[in-house]
Amino acid sequence: MMNQHSPNAIDNAIVSLKSSYYLIEYLGSFTLEPLSQLNKQIAELCIATNVKGTLVDVSKAIGELTVLDRYTLAKNMSEIWPRDLRLAVVVNKSQTIEANGLVWERMVKSRNYPVRVCFDQLSARQWLISAAK
Repeated sequence: MMNQHSPNAIDNAIVSLKSSYYLIEYLGSFTLEPLSQLNKQIAELCIATNVKGTLVDVSKAIGELTVLDRYTLAKNMSEIWPRDLRLAVVVNKSQTIEANGLVWERMVKSRNYPVRVCFDQLSARQWLISAAK
């Protein structure tokens, strides 16, 4: 499924431009390749439109990421992701791996990217707006 209602289409997602950020509701697979493609498409969209915040809701995606997959996603972000692009990700608890915090979030933050993993859109939106100040 591709979002056909927007020139800013992202595979398997509904994209909405809010006042200062994109809301991307991802409905695809919660596995390495599709999420790698999602990261690339989000980065390209934000660079092209000069939007500095993104809220990505992957809580309805189905699949599983290993620790190595999460590391790969974090590592690949450094090749394509602008350092000033804020990212709030909404997941459900079953999609997380905890070891001294949320593994993916810790890996991305260690690369100096402004990210936050949340369990609901309200918390993600509040962080995204406060991080912009």
